[in-house]
Amino acid sequence: MRFIRFIGPSVFLVSLVISGCSTVGGDVQAGCNALQTGRPNDALGYLAPAAEVDPNYKIPYRVQIGVSSYLGRAYLETGKDTEARRILERAIQLDNDDPLAHLYLGIVLLKTGERERGRKETEAGLRSINDTLDYIQEDLVSGFRWDPNMQLAMTFEERWPPNWTIPS
Repeated sequence: MRFIRFIGPSVFLVSLVISGCSTVGGDVQAGCNALQTGRPNDALGYLAPAAEVDPNYKIPYRVQIGVSSYLGRAYLETGKDTEARRILERAIQLDNDDPLAHLYLGIVLLKTGERERGRKETEAGLRSINDTLDYIQEDLVSGFRWDPNMQLAMTFEERWPPNWTIPS
């Protein structure tokens, strides 16, 4: 009987912790889906609470992007440039290696007239995205699966040799 009294609350506590963690991930995923389908206002409804609960949350994919980057993008797409800038600058403070935070901050800065800093942030974001794609492509574990025939790694000349002709 003592065992059951101990196990009941323990199971409840563990399930409560797990559901709290998965809520942030679910909200971030729902916010990303809303952004991808052109619904930035809906994305704000998911991403803002998720960022409040865990501002350090990153999507658990190969390229880990922080919740604040997506939240900044949602503010950017709804025309709330001041809020987007504040969130994206915070995102960079949390993780300077987040390529989308730099990219989106650069776009906000360009929109608000800070051309030089906007250009630098945009270039930093694009350079980081390019470096990440190069790393994935060269990685023997996931790169090979990502590009099994190494078609994307081929140069133009390798893909289309000079003696190549259109088949008739």
